[in-house]
Amino acid sequence: MKKISLIAAAMFAAVTSMPAAYADYTPNVNFSGYMRSGVHHGSSAFTSKRYVNQIGRLGNENDTFGEIGLGSDVVKVEDTTFSVFTMLAYGSDGRDHDWDNNVACRQFYVNVNGLIDSDKDANIWIGKRYYKREDTHINDFYYYNVSGTGTGIDTLTVGPGKLNLAWTREDTDKVKYQSASNYKNNDYDTPNPQNAKVNYFDTRYEFPAWNDATIQLGATYVNVEKQKDGAYSDFTTNGKWRDALNLSVELNQGFSAGWNKTVFQSFIGSTAQDIHFGSSAGVYNDDGTGYRLINTGDTHITDRFGFQHVLNVAYSSGYETFDNRKSISAVIRPFYQLTKMTRFIAEAGAFVQKTELNDGSHYTDRANKYTFAYAIAPDASNFWSRPELRFYVSYVNGCDWAVDKDTKASYVGGFYPGKSNKTSDLVFGAQVEAWW
Repeated sequence: MKKISLIAAAMFAAVTSMPAAYADYTPNVNFSGYMRSGVHHGSSAFTSKRYVNQIGRLGNENDTFGEIGLGSDVVKVEDTTFSVFTMLAYGSDGRDHDWDNNVACRQFYVNVNGLIDSDKDANIWIGKRYYKREDTHINDFYYYNVSGTGTGIDTLTVGPGKLNLAWTREDTDKVKYQSASNYKNNDYDTPNPQNAKVNYFDTRYEFPAWNDATIQLGATYVNVEKQKDGAYSDFTTNGKWRDALNLSVELNQGFSAGWNKTVFQSFIGSTAQDIHFGSSAGVYNDDGTGYRLINTGDTHITDRFGFQHVLNVAYSSGYETFDNRKSISAVIRPFYQLTKMTRFIAEAGAFVQKTELNDGSHYTDRANKYTFAYAIAPDASNFWSRPELRFYVSYVNGCDWAVDKDTKASYVGGFYPGKSNKTSDLVFGAQVEAWW
């Protein structure tokens, strides 16, 4: 108790000794977060998720995931505000116990607003943060995400639009198993660690185009610093880690029935493989060129009936490990309001991805899913109304087809290639999702 009293006295002294410029300032504390949790059962031991980014997430998740954000405006000097933001996250796939320590610090940064006299809307920040992540919600897919630890300036007025500049860093510590020729001792069981420091220099400029429409131009230079010393230097310095350039053009269009977004992206260099359902931040020990077109939107046909959709088409080529890859994915989630706080939801999704190898052979991944759900939400007419409690049944089908270049014979790898030939499942379950 004596120790606690001393700490309290120290905190009181710190507050009462603040300069007069902000001694009377009352901090603006905010509490935010996201969570999902559920349980489902099927006829086989499939994982809790399967092809979520490709065929949709409704009725296809039974994991528990949550984020809790705490922030506060801690100091205000005249019209300049200093704020601190933090976020902790927890994740479990349903198999772990409560004390499995799957907790991470996802955000911890300081933001300063109002420092620039000529542009009071501009923000300057340093720390670890989610940096302007852009996603398609119904398949939990982040197509533009360079989050990490770094610094930047946001919403800087330049001409008719807003400019955002950031430098973030995400170091990789991957372990991959490759052919024995890659190892000094020809040991198949020895992992090939690939360590690299990855810097993202991101620029985005958003400006109004025409009525209810905006255009965003984005460019990210990805700089890969190889580890030049240490135990893993032989792997990383001799590998093919290369820099990359990601470009993005995004059109957002509002209309009376909702909104629509079209995104075109190109990845050149070590991020090219990330064009296929990646976040634009993944780097690979191979490089090429990739292109992606995404169209998504929220459309209300009537006051009670509406839907969201995502179409994702991508192509990449120029790799040393394979010749080219093509993928296409489509997901649609219609809903119909039953009562003030209940609605019927359906979701259908399908995807195909074909990879051509350099020796002429190829393999194809494909999957589809159909879900029907009864949901409870505060405002059932609003797609985004949360919390939402769902009771669902889903049919999920997916397999990996491989074709031999000589015999042209094909086989099904199944959800678990080499372990099971079962390629489909009928599941039922319940899930809750909320954000605040």
